[in-house]
Amino acid sequence: MAELGTPELHQTTVEERFRSLARNWQEETAHLSSFTKRILNPHYQQIIGMGPAVVPYLLQELAREPKDWFWALYSVTGKNPVAAQDEGDIVAMSKAWLNWGKQRGMI
Repeated sequence: MAELGTPELHQTTVEERFRSLARNWQEETAHLSSFTKRILNPHYQQIIGMGPAVVPYLLQELAREPKDWFWALYSVTGKNPVAAQDEGDIVAMSKAWLNWGKQRGMI
């Protein structure tokens, strides 16, 4: 992996960086049942650190396959469009976030 400040890192697009981090996160955490351990993984934290530019890619992943992207979306946007009664229902939570993204032209 390139070190910070090297041209190689700067030539990576937001999407490429997200896809690489997401792939690494999924590979390293697929076997974990702990939500906390999954979201504290360094790759997941780096995705959050990418800021608002990563939101469309998070939503694309959520549309493709509902996973633990909710905390990243909340952390980056500061929003939570999920109704209280839907908390814990992955399908309903995904729909709420996808509707939120559609309303903002991110999908």
